[in-house]
Order: sequence, then structure tokens, then C-alpha cells
Amino acid sequence: MTRALFLVLGIVLGPWTVALWREQTAVAIACKLEIPGWQYRAISHGDDPKESELNKLGEEGWELVCVDRRAPISANFYFKKPK
Repeated sequence: MTRALFLVLGIVLGPWTVALWREQTAVAIACKLEIPGWQYRAISHGDDPKESELNKLGEEGWELVCVDRRAPISANFYFKKPK
């Protein structure tokens, strides 16, 4: 019973989902959506950066994407923002 239900749903909804996907792709191509480039910035700190430093970077449009704490004494903070 369950297999038959999934089979019927696949037959009924399959072509519709493919058509919807094609329509969305065509709209994206027609609009010529541009993917923004990114600028990156790395900051090394012996301690965690001060909140005021992070707020300043945020005001400039920088977004924290990763913190690397491999070394026991320092950490690397990686930021990105659109070009």
C-alpha cells in the first residue's frame, strides 16, 4: 500500500516539480542574477578581540565566518564582506 502511494505521488508530482525547477532556472537566467564577490580579512589575537573592535568591524560590513584556535596562545579570526 505504501509503495503504491509513493509510486502514484511520484508519477503525479514528478513532472510538476521538474517544470517548476525549469521555470525557476529560466527566471534566474533572465534576471541575470550576479553572485557578489567577497573580500576577506584575517586577524590574529593573543586574546579574544575586544567587543569594541568587533563592533567596529561589523559597522564596516565585516561578518565573522570562522575562528581558528589551533595554537594554544592565539587565535585567528576570519571575516568576509561583499566587494
